[in-house]
Amino acid sequence: MMLILLLSFGGAFGLSGEVAAPVLKCPSIRLSSGPALQTTWHPDATPETVAAFQAAVPFQSLVYHTVSSGRNLVVLMPTLRNEFKMGSTPGNGLKARSLSQAGTLFLRHDQMVVLTYGTSRDHESFMPPILSVVAEDLPALEDFGKKVWAEQLHGTSKEPFTLTFTFGELAAGPLFKDELTGNHAVDDVVAVIRSRTTDHWLVAPQELVKLMFTGDALGLEGTEGYIFPPMVIANGVFMVLSTYAHSGVVNSLASLFDEGVALKDLHIIKRVVNRIGDSNLPYLRSLSLHMICDTFNEFFSAFNQAQTVAEVNALLGAMSLFGAVVHGWFVYLFPYRLGVELRRAPSDMFKIQPLSDPSVPLRSRDGRGLGVATWHVGSPEDREQVSNMHLPASLAGNGSLPLILRWQPSKFSLAHLAVAARAKIEEHSSGAILFRGLPLPTFSDASDFIAALGYAIYPDPSGREKVADTLCHSSLAVEPDINIAPHQEHIVSKQPPSKLVLYCQAPSPEGGQTPLAHAGNVWDLLPEDTREQLRRRGVKFEMVRGNAAQPGNPVQFTRSWQSHFDTDDLTSAIKKASEQFDGEVDVDEHGNILMRSGLLQAVHEVEGREIYRSQLQNIYSLKWLWGDSDEYINDKILEHVMSAVWNAATVFQWQAGDLLIINNHVVLHGRLSYTGERLMGVGLTRD
Repeated sequence: MMLILLLSFGGAFGLSGEVAAPVLKCPSIRLSSGPALQTTWHPDATPETVAAFQAAVPFQSLVYHTVSSGRNLVVLMPTLRNEFKMGSTPGNGLKARSLSQAGTLFLRHDQMVVLTYGTSRDHESFMPPILSVVAEDLPALEDFGKKVWAEQLHGTSKEPFTLTFTFGELAAGPLFKDELTGNHAVDDVVAVIRSRTTDHWLVAPQELVKLMFTGDALGLEGTEGYIFPPMVIANGVFMVLSTYAHSGVVNSLASLFDEGVALKDLHIIKRVVNRIGDSNLPYLRSLSLHMICDTFNEFFSAFNQAQTVAEVNALLGAMSLFGAVVHGWFVYLFPYRLGVELRRAPSDMFKIQPLSDPSVPLRSRDGRGLGVATWHVGSPEDREQVSNMHLPASLAGNGSLPLILRWQPSKFSLAHLAVAARAKIEEHSSGAILFRGLPLPTFSDASDFIAALGYAIYPDPSGREKVADTLCHSSLAVEPDINIAPHQEHIVSKQPPSKLVLYCQAPSPEGGQTPLAHAGNVWDLLPEDTREQLRRRGVKFEMVRGNAAQPGNPVQFTRSWQSHFDTDDLTSAIKKASEQFDGEVDVDEHGNILMRSGLLQAVHEVEGREIYRSQLQNIYSLKWLWGDSDEYINDKILEHVMSAVWNAATVFQWQAGDLLIINNHVVLHGRLSYTGERLMGVGLTRD
C-alpha cells in the first residue's frame, strides 16, 4: 500500500512524463474541542516532503508552544528510527517565509511541523511547506491560534491544546515499527525509549511538573529577583544531551551519520558521547529527573555496546524523538510570564491552620438514613431502613485531612496566587489541601483560579450541569437527606481523574460536611480474609442505566443513560459506555443499557503501601461480582468495605470561598446529609 501511495505522489506532482495520477487526498487538521480544518497540498510542496509527512498520518500532538511572533503553532510528529535530524537546509523552503500566508503547514525538521495562523515574521527560508488550510477555515484557525498564544503569554491557563492530523481514521499517538538489529542490548533499549516516548506523547512527565515549582535562582545575575525555576537551566543542559539544539550531541551525531561514518570511527564517537553524558547527567539527576536520566543512562550503555552503524542509527532515532518530546514538555510547562513578570512569592503567603472542628454524629441526624445500607432490596426507601452495626457513631473533626492553608492577604494577582498554590499542591500531592481565605466569592472566580492552576481539565462524564467553565454542580442531585459514602471519583473507569476540586460558594446552615479518608487507611481497616480475597480474585461490576424515554420501563431506581452520557441517541450512548468502561455493553428490550466491567483490581500499591481502589461501597448503581467468576460478592464483604470507608473518615466544616484539592487516587471523599441551601461546585483534572 505504501509503495502505491509513493508512486501516486510521483505522478501527482509531475515527477515523470506519464499522465498525472489522481491527487492524493489531503488530511484534515482537527483543533482541540473545535472544528476540522480542510486542507489542500501547498503548490510548493515536494513529493519528498509530502511523503515524509504522509508516513506519520494519522497522529495527534500537543501544541507545545508558539514560535517567537506568536503566529505559529508548533507540534511534534512521530518519526521512525532514521528520521532524527534537526538541521534544515537553507533555501529548501519558501524564499521568504515572512511573506507566507496564514494556514501554511511547514515541515520544520524530521520531528516537527509548524502551522501558521497569521502572517509569519520569522524563520524565513528553511522550512519546506506541505499543506494550506482552505480559505473558509482560516478564521477558525486564527481564533484558535490567538487563544493558544494568549494563554501561553499570560500563563493564566495551560490547556493541553492538541492538533489531530487525520484522513478520517481515529487519530493515534506515535506508532513505532522499528526493525530489530539483532543486538539484544540495543533492541531492548530502543523498545524502552519508544515506550517512554509513547507514554509522554500527550502526558507530561510528573518529575518535570514538580520541577517547575522547585526553587529559584534569586540573586543570580540578570534574574532581578524573579522566580527562575531550575527547569530553565535543566532544559539547557538537556538540549546539550539531546537533538533539540543544533549543537546537541544526538543531532550532531545525526549529521555525522548523514555524511557517512565508518565502523572504525565508532570507538572515538563513543568516547565523546560518554564524556558529554558524564558531565551533564549529574545536574539533571540532582533535580530528581530520574526517568529522564535513566533513559539517557540506558541509551549510553547500549550505545557503548553497539557494534554497527545500523545499531547506532536505531539508538539515535529512538533517543532523538524522546528528546524532542521531553524538551517540548520543558517549553510547554514553563509559562513565559514566570521568567519576566512573577516576583519571588513571600514564604508566608499561606499559613497552615490546625484542623480542630467538632465531631459530627453519623447515625442519627434527625432520623435521616445513611444512604449506604443494603444491596438486595429494590428501592432507595428500603435501603434507608437497614443499618450497618459496624459504622462509627460519629466522625472526628480533627484528623490529618485536609491540610488547611489560609491565605495571607497580599497584593498578588489571582494568577500569581495560583502559581504559589500549585507549588503547595505538588509539595503535598499525596493527600488533600484546603485553601481558605482566597478571594473567591463566586463560582466564576473559583473557576478562573482553577484554570490558572494549569492542570488539564478532565471532562466530567457524569452529565452534571456546569456552573462555570471548570466547575459543575456537585453530588449529582443526590437528595440532601442522604449521606454519600466516601469514594474516589470515577475510579473504576478506564482513565480516572487525577485530582478532584471542590469549591464552596455557600455552606449549608446545618450538616453537609465532607468526610475524607485515606485509601491506605481504608485498606488497613478491612479484615485480613477480605483483603486476601480482594487481592486474589479482583472484582467486576454490573451497572444498569435506564431508558428515560420509555414510560413503562421496569428500571426506575437508577440514573438514565440519557443523563449519564448526556445524549438522547442510544448509539452514541453505547459508544460512550464502551469508551468509558472495559467490558461488555448490551441493551435490553426496554432500551436500558446494561454494562458489565472487565476484571478490576481493588488494591493498588503506592510508594510501597497497599491502598483501596474500588467502589464496592457504591451499592446504589452498581452490583458487584468477583473478578474470577460470575459469583456475586456477598453482603458480608460489602459490609466490611462500607464499614472501613466510614471508620477511616474524618470531617471538616466548610466555609464560604473554601477550595479543596484532593488526590483522587489516594483520598476518598463523601458528603453528609444537610438542610437548607448548599452551593458547591466540583471540578476534575487529568494530571
